[in-house]
Amino acid sequence: MNDFASMFEKATGQLPFPWQCALYECFITGKIPDSVSIPTGLGKTSVITIWMIALATHPYKVPRRLVYVVNRRTVVDQTTAEAQKLVEALKDPGLADLNQSLRNLCALPCESPLAISTLRGQFADNGEWRRDPARPAVIIGTVDMIGSGLLFSRYTSGFKTRPLYAGFLGQDALIVHDEAHLEPAFQTLIEEIHAEQNGLDDPAKVQRDLKPIRIMALTATTRSETTPFSLTDDDRTNRTVIKRLKAVKRLSLIAVDDEKHLKDLIPEKAKTLDGSILVFVRSVDNALKIATALDKGEHKGQVIKLTGTMRGKERDELVNDMRFQRFLDPESPPDGRISRFPRLYFCW
Repeated sequence: MNDFASMFEKATGQLPFPWQCALYECFITGKIPDSVSIPTGLGKTSVITIWMIALATHPYKVPRRLVYVVNRRTVVDQTTAEAQKLVEALKDPGLADLNQSLRNLCALPCESPLAISTLRGQFADNGEWRRDPARPAVIIGTVDMIGSGLLFSRYTSGFKTRPLYAGFLGQDALIVHDEAHLEPAFQTLIEEIHAEQNGLDDPAKVQRDLKPIRIMALTATTRSETTPFSLTDDDRTNRTVIKRLKAVKRLSLIAVDDEKHLKDLIPEKAKTLDGSILVFVRSVDNALKIATALDKGEHKGQVIKLTGTMRGKERDELVNDMRFQRFLDPESPPDGRISRFPRLYFCW
């Protein structure tokens, strides 16, 4: 375990939490949990790092590919950035043995033993994940791109290559479904694929696939009927964990008699707050009306709109907008991450 902690620290710059060490133990014993429920802010994305180290140290216990599925494009970008950091970390002399272990798994020469590919609409697939079936790969994509790929109907692909993509995604792969509670239909899909591959739908059948997919639902609010993997007793006495779990989070509720009044009430309340303000509403129509109401007087030109009806290209271009960048981590380059909100105003 000391070796894991050392490799994890070299790869991420931080010592692992107890739950991360415990999850690594699950990986190397072949007991990958179906559901992982970890509170927000405690590094759920580190599952990628844990998988990478486990694959290098116990290659026959861990799937060769990790497919990380999220339902939001900005989170795809953030996760891709985190995965790219691992590629850079593998150049560290202190991780030379880990690098070589991963490289030994590749069938073809490659610059990095870890392929990183992003699958999402409007962006070209770099193809790294499918050039060498033996090469360890992290595939990060949206629900629609990964789901269509598993169903032999991947977008932007011809009928000749769709079976290839389905094979890469559906064999020898660990599918990590982030925020699984938000996409129950996709979770049901991958569970049914897993059951079919393992003959679980009929007790009389034997396992059909040599390397069936493994599934991990990653969420802070699990809906699983079984007890999910979660924080350990050691985590509850860890200073950093305690600090994050007990961080002050203030919430004020304002009762509204009629939802129609929201478009008038929200601009009034937003103007009383300081700093950068983010307004969430569940109606595109309300979002447009609120933006129009705020984009006047001293706030003229300071308001931007982000809705699900915008084209992908337009949404991605917002990353370079100075108004959008106020919500980004000041120590990180503008890569689509929304990780710091000075002031939030939620409305449902």
